Amino acid sequence: MRPRALLLLLIGLLPLLNAPPQAQPAPARPVADTTARADSLWQLDMEQVVVTATRAERSADDVGVPVSVIEQQEIEAQGAARATDLLADQPGLSINNDHGSGLQMRGLGPEYTLILLDGEPIVGHTAGTLDLGRLTTANIERVEVVRGPTSSLYGSEALAGVVNFITGAPAGDLGGEVRTRYGTHGTVDLSARLEGTSGPWQGSVFVDRYRTGGYDLSSAGLAPTRPGYVDYTAQARGQYEAGPSTTFSLRGRLATQSQNYDVGISADGTTGNVRHAQQNDRHDWNASAEVEQQLGAGWRLTGTLYGAGYHTDQSLRRVDNGTIRSESVLDQYHGEAEAVLRGALGNNHLLTVGAGTTVETIDADRKTGTRRGGFGFVQDEWSPLASLDVTGSLRLDGNSDYASRLSPKMAVRYAPFDRVSFHASVGSGYKAPAFRQLYLNFTNPQAGYSVFGTTEAQRGLQQFEEQGQIDTFFRDPSTLGKPLAPETSWAFNAGFTASLWGDATLRLDAYHNEVDNLIDAEAVARKTNGQSVFTYVNRNEIYTRGVEARLTLRPTSALRVQLGYYQEAKDRQVLDELEAGDVYRRENGRDVQVSPDDYAGLPGRPAHTGTVQLRHMALPFGLTANVQGTLRGRAGYADRNGNGIVDVDREYVEARTRWDVTVSKTLLDDYTLRLGGENLFDYTNPRRVPSIPGRTWFAELQAQF
Repeated sequence: MRPRALLLLLIGLLPLLNAPPQAQPAPARPVADTTARADSLWQLDMEQVVVTATRAERSADDVGVPVSVIEQQEIEAQGAARATDLLADQPGLSINNDHGSGLQMRGLGPEYTLILLDGEPIVGHTAGTLDLGRLTTANIERVEVVRGPTSSLYGSEALAGVVNFITGAPAGDLGGEVRTRYGTHGTVDLSARLEGTSGPWQGSVFVDRYRTGGYDLSSAGLAPTRPGYVDYTAQARGQYEAGPSTTFSLRGRLATQSQNYDVGISADGTTGNVRHAQQNDRHDWNASAEVEQQLGAGWRLTGTLYGAGYHTDQSLRRVDNGTIRSESVLDQYHGEAEAVLRGALGNNHLLTVGAGTTVETIDADRKTGTRRGGFGFVQDEWSPLASLDVTGSLRLDGNSDYASRLSPKMAVRYAPFDRVSFHASVGSGYKAPAFRQLYLNFTNPQAGYSVFGTTEAQRGLQQFEEQGQIDTFFRDPSTLGKPLAPETSWAFNAGFTASLWGDATLRLDAYHNEVDNLIDAEAVARKTNGQSVFTYVNRNEIYTRGVEARLTLRPTSALRVQLGYYQEAKDRQVLDELEAGDVYRRENGRDVQVSPDDYAGLPGRPAHTGTVQLRHMALPFGLTANVQGTLRGRAGYADRNGNGIVDVDREYVEARTRWDVTVSKTLLDDYTLRLGGENLFDYTNPRRVPSIPGRTWFAELQAQF
């Protein structure tokens, strides 16, 4: 173990060793009623309950790590239909549109953020991206976002942070709601929810159908900019109170998506005019069974069985003669069993201990892999004083494919004054090599490039060479196949929260991440069609750092400003080469040395972002409005001059702003009508930001019964 890891482990365990025997427990802080409506929305900003940061209910005011909550009121006021729409405008978060709409957090790509649904992981990544467009918001009660590595509680993929989508539990007798939404580009969203309680039983059923016709921002080629699709989601949950101390719960979800569109491909596999039909079908599901047992004296034992599956079936067929050009099938399964014990230890410790086992399998085009693992974690929440909270956690993960990993973390919150509190945290995160990086081979039928998993690279290149598909080797194939190490990180966060005047609150966070063994794709050969063959390697390290500021004002027209955000994400190996004067670019027929100041860092990371929200503004005739403006500073796009980095203006995406507005009206107490416009100034960039369709409109009717 590295010396710094051992040091942090010892620091994290100090609260367990040094508790003063006569210390009095910190007084509990009041917790807001999370079912309150708009008239208490501003109180919710200050007194929110979170579960993701510590895996148990805690007031957000008591947590020493950066955590934010998007409540149901904000989801509805914003008019967001899919998870992508909801998170796109949150400060410090960006949507990365590469093989789906993934979430970028604190300068790290989508593959480094763990996405949970009711506390359990969602599976089904494509090239590292979990497409958030798969998730509807119609039955989401709140979303909790934990920034920074959280592997000490959740293991792999929580290197950048965790986002937990939490569905609502039945709140009373039989009731429910129906929503219908119509929007630009043939978008139709229909959903219904039925829930209720009866004695010890409670349950709910939710169904949703989402259809979009897609859009096309360019006349070049047959394929649209974003193809349309139809998505169905069905969810159910039930709970039974077997007695005063025992509760059984069941949850299940099934979602399907179907997509069919035409593309133009030439005979050699590049873009052309031969019409092909692209068919994409997706099915994913997850189910869990949980039993919770109160053991007395404040202790609680929870056991969970969880399973999730993901299936895709893709085909590309010539329209004129029905010839199948390519087919691919992928099946992925994740199973997990976990037991967690939680309770008070003395007067000022809250202890959480958990252990479990996992199994993952993948089957893609006759390539099958299985990964088994086990884990154990411990967390102590120590409150020696009413003004001080210290949380130390540690998790050990073992896996059949890579070495065991120990992930410690410590967070401290100190409130010396009524209106000011300070917080700091330090922790380690990691991400295991993905199945695709180890085992899968892939050739893009339209672009013509190929990607081999590290265990398949030597054999795949040999087959290509025998078939006459290799023009040049960039690396000796015999040097390939080195085992991939997990990506690891150390992250530091520090900041404060202050009530400035009246109802004005400022929260400031500064962070720094160091990521080692970054896994990246490297070109190892050029094919005869001019395209490259890639495999995966561990890079040296990168770092990300930045500052996040959030100012909330609560006058009669409630204003929330989230800005002053600065971010930097750079590769240290590139910086070393720049400092040594080894990087050049071609300008006006001559080579020009690139300076470190020219280096934009990792692509797709805007240095400056900001969000301004005017929420629940009262208008005449009982109308309320939600207005949101978002700034995204310019960001590196891609290398265009052949030196491998972004270093000149033409390689950037320009800065942009976006303004959205939603107007709501409550009718007859049980009906709500919403009208909204998004991207009001009609910003588009078809080549570099194809995920923005231009100005769109929607109308939604929500009926409760």
